[in-house]
Amino acid sequence: HTGNYRYITLTDDGKTYWQTPVSEAELYPFNTFFVQAGENGAVSFNASNRASLPARHYAAQQEAAKEITTGIILTGNDQTDRTGLLIADNFTEEYDFNADLSKFENSGINLYTIGKDGKLAFMAINQALAEQPIPLGYSAPADGEYTIAFDEDRYNATDISALYLIDYDSNEKTNLLHTDYSFVTAAGTNNQRFALQVAFAPEN
Repeated sequence: HTGNYRYITLTDDGKTYWQTPVSEAELYPFNTFFVQAGENGAVSFNASNRASLPARHYAAQQEAAKEITTGIILTGNDQTDRTGLLIADNFTEEYDFNADLSKFENSGINLYTIGKDGKLAFMAINQALAEQPIPLGYSAPADGEYTIAFDEDRYNATDISALYLIDYDSNEKTNLLHTDYSFVTAAGTNNQRFALQVAFAPEN
């Protein structure tokens, strides 16, 4: 198979999207899903061993690049959305078809990082870039209180010492590894209020 099988985007209704690493996805008959083509623009699927090939391919990519992965989750109005970071020396600010993933926006709540090429569900960058504030955007379906937290169901914090959320409106900087961050917002989209910043654990 020649496509990028790192991620898969699933939808049940064409309005709500779940963008996830393939290792965490479950496909059922008649599910609609999207995959991102690699740099050569080709995607193909092998019939043999189809259930395990994507997960094995994703795991091999992580091992080869010695990637650090982390991410956050936004909850509010009885909805959730996630965004993630992949950090390795070979990544840059440029969009990498084998590592970055453009955001499929939901009709409700949305959370995403913002790169040179727009909104991202997953952003691939190197350590130097991750140590700088990374623009973070969200959209809220209604006025109210929302919470941003470290996505502990999907990631561990073994290789990072802090995952900071910067709130430019309140001038607060919160380490999400220790504390969730709740805030009040009006309905709509905001791409200027927040940023993420990573601090790394010392190497042994």
